[in-house]
Amino acid sequence: MGGGVVATIWSQACEST
Repeated sequence: MGGGVVATIWSQACEST
């Protein structure tokens, strides 16, 4: 697994909040 994928999900979650 790569950190890039996690960053993408994290960014989406932050915007959703």
